[in-house]
Amino acid sequence: MPEPRVLTELDEWPRHQTIDTFNSVQTASPEWSDGYWFCFGDPAGEVNLITAIRLYPNTNVMDAYAIVSVDDGKQYNLRASRRLRPRIDELRVGPFWQEIIRGMRTLRLGCDENAHGIEFDILWESKAPAYDEAPGSSFRVDGRLVAERSNYIQSADIAGWIKINGREWKFDFGDGWAGTRDHSWGMGAGTGTGGKPNPYVAPPLNPPAPG
Repeated sequence: MPEPRVLTELDEWPRHQTIDTFNSVQTASPEWSDGYWFCFGDPAGEVNLITAIRLYPNTNVMDAYAIVSVDDGKQYNLRASRRLRPRIDELRVGPFWQEIIRGMRTLRLGCDENAHGIEFDILWESKAPAYDEAPGSSFRVDGRLVAERSNYIQSADIAGWIKINGREWKFDFGDGWAGTRDHSWGMGAGTGTGGKPNPYVAPPLNPPAPG
């Protein structure tokens, strides 16, 4: 018996491109994913934060991470993961969360208090329109599609705070802090599968060059 279809909050918007709901994607590839990558830094070079949140619809996973380097010569890392469904509409995993206030304009993202000493709350205001790296990229091996991805990039002015093991940096719009982001979606070779090769695919006649 077929599984009942599930409606999501995005299904309210008149933006469908297939007959499916936004609970699924038009591929069975476990390597299909969709998500965000952010990078923030202060003008003094004291702290740099990289954080990301990503959805893997065909493996039913959402994960997020933060990597922070501080002028004490140390790097701090935090990663979280959860089941994507049934909370597919929530951009939240563990202490990480993200809000889309105005698409392409205003975002807010954060990491709540946790046992690992990485916390932040950042408001993002775009400085320029997002740049679409069209038409995307695709990669084939022996005629088989192994990677296909689209993405756009954008810079912003930011306000908020970052706290690492009790040490806090506060900043406001116009303080010179840098904010950049990338939003990508599609299939990436090894993404969502732990980088393990598919055991049911014949080895390539001409292996691709590393990297």
